[in-house]
Formats: sequence, C-alpha cells, structure tokens
Amino acid sequence: WTMRTLALLMLVAATEAVVPKQRAPRLADTPRRAYLRVGLAGALGAAAAARAPLSAAAKEAVVSDADLSKWKRELTPEQYHILFERGTERPFTSPLVNEKRPGTFSCAACGTKLFASSTKFNSGTGWPSFYDRLGTAVDRTSENRAIWALAGTEVHCSGCGGHLGDLFADGSLWQTPTGLRYCIDGLALKFEPATPPAET
Repeated sequence: WTMRTLALLMLVAATEAVVPKQRAPRLADTPRRAYLRVGLAGALGAAAAARAPLSAAAKEAVVSDADLSKWKRELTPEQYHILFERGTERPFTSPLVNEKRPGTFSCAACGTKLFASSTKFNSGTGWPSFYDRLGTAVDRTSENRAIWALAGTEVHCSGCGGHLGDLFADGSLWQTPTGLRYCIDGLALKFEPATPPAET
C-alpha cells in the first residue's frame, strides 16, 4: 500500500455524509473521518486519529462558557454546530466550494483571517480546500504528519478555537505546493472579496 493508494481510498470513501445533529462527536467519530472507514486506510486512519496526542496549541483551544453563549447568539444554529460542536456540513452544499474571486477567507465567528484565495484549489471532495493557511491562524490538533496522511487531523481557528474542518497530507494528488489539503466547512468561513484598486 503506497501513500498515494491510501489517499485515493480516502477520496473514494468521501461520497456520503451523515451529519450528527444531537451531540458533539468524539475525535474519531467526526463525519469526515467516518467517510474514511473503508478498507485499510479507514481502519488504520480511525485508530490513529483516536490515539493522536493533542498539540500544545490544540490544548489551548478551549472556549469559555461565556464565549459559547456569545457565539450561540451571534451565529446561525448550523454555524454554531460546526464551529463549536465539531459538526460537518454535507459535501457540495456550500457556495464557497465554487468561490473563485480574489480575497480572503476568515473565521465566521471571530473574523480571524485564515486562508488566502490564492491557496484555494478544486479538490472535488465537496468542501472548500486550501493548500496553506495564513501564518499561524489555523491550529492543528496533531503535528504528526503520518496522522495527517492516514486520517487527517482537526483544525481550529487560533482566534476563537472554533472547529474549521480537517487537514490531510494528500495534497500531492492535486500537485499542491505544500503537499497538504485543508478540507474546511464552508459554514465555518466568511469570504471577503479583495478590494479593487482605486482608479487614478
């Protein structure tokens, strides 16, 4: 089994979505990881993700009750579920999948700038995909690249701790410069078009 074969298995698995509405799923039970439960890649990936140690950054991504109350008031129920209950939207439902204008993708909750449009690419998976983050705006649950390759690792906004999606080390399938694929929920993002240059 090569890394490319494992990555292809992960893509084939991502065809159906089961979005939990009643509870915040455990790390190994997030819907995007549920898609990976097929063949060898799924079996190894789910087990690896469940055992993955938290990085220092991820341990700090704890949202206070006061902030949770604030976000619950300000966000839609769907946005809150994804950002602060670790939910996942169904693939191909976000208009941001097809967003091609120059601009910046920010956190839908706190507004932290997360991704530049220049790093966005069409992965065909049904979620907005990026090959790099802006600076340290996106925290990763695990820094183990083997975990990224097999099962992905959750990523969070460094500003508010909101759950954004998952990071996979299969970007070479699309020949991305970093070899990475940030697979992000559109509802966790807010797109800000670039300001056109002023006419002189």
